[in-house]
This record gives sequence, structure tokens and C-alpha cells, in this order.
Amino acid sequence: MATQFLLYCFEEVSGLHKVKPWVYRGVTWIRGDGSHIWFWKDVWLGNVRLKTLFPYLYEICNKKEILVQDVIEGGINILTFRCSFSHEDAGHCYELCVLVNSLADNSQDVDKLVWALDSNCKFSSHSMYNMLTFRDICDAQIQNLWSSPIPLKLKHFIWLAWHDKIQSAWQLKKINWNGSELCQLCNAVEDSKHIFFSCPLALFTWCLCRDALGLRKIPCLFDEF
Repeated sequence: MATQFLLYCFEEVSGLHKVKPWVYRGVTWIRGDGSHIWFWKDVWLGNVRLKTLFPYLYEICNKKEILVQDVIEGGINILTFRCSFSHEDAGHCYELCVLVNSLADNSQDVDKLVWALDSNCKFSSHSMYNMLTFRDICDAQIQNLWSSPIPLKLKHFIWLAWHDKIQSAWQLKKINWNGSELCQLCNAVEDSKHIFFSCPLALFTWCLCRDALGLRKIPCLFDEF
């Protein structure tokens, strides 16, 4: 019983660690003394990480693992770079210097982590779900698939094929299947695209559908389907 309980706890903790990177995408820091905030990698100045705002400076910086507190106390000159700047890069460096030098002294305050995806700055499963499902971004083709009047099992199968996740020989080979990754009919690599569009048998089937249904063209990709 004790062993089972420990295994259960381990699985729960492991599960929490797996979702941690996703949760971290939705948080931002309110800066205090900066002792808990990574200068380049955390969101604390505006709404974007500095490594995203200044990608080249981050790439050539000698100190990628540095805290905001270290930069504030040591000044911008604590950041050293392994390459000389072009005129454009020098401009970006100047912008970074202006941002850092404009920071107020909050050394008496404590860094605070808040949830940025909700107006009340508190975590909610609804806002997390919206982020994970990209609710503000619409994929018309996928929406048409899920709203089409066909059986749900068929929708799932088409979705898997669309994302090349059906058990084709090529996919099975990636999980150490002993068989060949080649199509048994035409000897080409058997992935989802080949099964549905490129294989001679698939082409023959599409020709029958074209003639029977009056299709204007035979699709070559799922995007044309």
C-alpha cells in the first residue's frame, strides 16, 4: 500500500512538472528587488521577454543566466557581448540601456508573480484553456472539418491523418517497428500524404471520385481536400 501511494504521488508530481512550462507561459513578474527574475528569460518589462525583444543581443551575450537584480546593481555594463556591434545592433543596445537606466529603485519590494491571461491577475482554468487552444486564432479548415455532417470517428481519423499521426509505415518506423517504411504497392515512403494522395491506388480512387462526383481536380494535399 505504501509503495502504491508513493508511486501515485510520484505520478502526480511528474504530471504537474509536465504542465509547468505551459503555466509559465501565462505568467509575468511585477518587479521588486529583482532577485527572483531572470533578466533575459522572464516577462517583467512590458509584455515580452527581453530575449525575444532583442534576439541578437541575447544570442551574443556572455551572461544569459543573469538576474534583474544583478543588472540593476551592477549597471548595464555588467552585460558583456562576444561580438562587436553593427550600426543596427548598436541601436538595439542603446534601446536596452535606456530601458534599464529608466528602472525605478524597488529594492525594498518583493518580486511578485501574477497571471497575465486574466484581467484580475489570478489563475483560472478558463484562461489557461483559451491559451492552450489558441481561442483567438481560427483555423477555418479545421473548423469546417469538426462542423461537417460526418460521423465523429471519421472526423477523428481525418484529423489524425491531416497531422500525419495515423499508423503509417513511416510513423511506425519511428517507434522501432521492425517492418519497412516503404509502401508495399509502389515502394515509396508510406506516410499519410502518400496513403491518401500519392500512392497509385489512392490516385485511382480519386479518379473514380472525380468522375462520379464531378470534381474539378484531384487533391494532392490535405489543404486541398
